[in-house]
Amino acid sequence: MNVFLVVATEKSFSRAAEKLLRTQPAVSLALQRLEADLGEKLIDRSGKELLLTDAGRIVLDYARRFSNLKGEMENSIAELRDNSGGRLVIGANESTTLYLLQHIERYRALYPKVKLQVRRSL
Repeated sequence: MNVFLVVATEKSFSRAAEKLLRTQPAVSLALQRLEADLGEKLIDRSGKELLLTDAGRIVLDYARRFSNLKGEMENSIAELRDNSGGRLVIGANESTTLYLLQHIERYRALYPKVKLQVRRSL
């Protein structure tokens, strides 16, 4: 999918190969495999200019979304590794919740990326 994204963005197999640090035949083969997997041609190779087919435009949209989601996932994993992000759920009764408020504010100041949720219980 990433190979297709780079080819479509660069509008060139050779420039995509340079950017991906691969050979041009390797890029072509990866794209052919993707087309075979999907059962659709993604690029119109009939002219000099690289043009996306209708299916290619759809796949490009999804490839961009996948790329963005991958970036978000990597950021979330990095935050988890740094212990600077994540989620903390605290269950407490009403009187304990009032006591915890001052501590919760300090915790939020120290760890602003942690999503904090207090659930009131009996």
